[in-house]
Amino acid sequence: LGLLSAMAWPRFDVACETTRAEDASAVLRSVWLAQRMHWLEHGSFAHSLQELSDEHLLDKAVPALTQPFAYSLQNGGTAGFAVQAQRTGSQEWSGILVVEETGELTGQLQDGKGHHVVPAL
Repeated sequence: LGLLSAMAWPRFDVACETTRAEDASAVLRSVWLAQRMHWLEHGSFAHSLQELSDEHLLDKAVPALTQPFAYSLQNGGTAGFAVQAQRTGSQEWSGILVVEETGELTGQLQDGKGHHVVPAL
């Protein structure tokens, strides 16, 4: 039983991290949608997550999230934007996921053992 557990643990760890990455991509997509709505109302993209939250376009919890991902908004204005989710709170996993104004999700998470997690598009 111990041998089977030892063999299954890396797969379980990757599966758990995949779930976290999928959750982060859902948050990124909600920020992307909030930015699109902000654009329709103001003709420009918001400069901060707090601004989107204050306008009730984004859940108020998102700007304060720090674990397992910290979210930040780059750029804003009329040129475009990028929203970043950086993996935090883990000694094993690291990486960054990004969604830009086009809606394209890029980035990956990795651990020290060579495992990579890329959220589904």
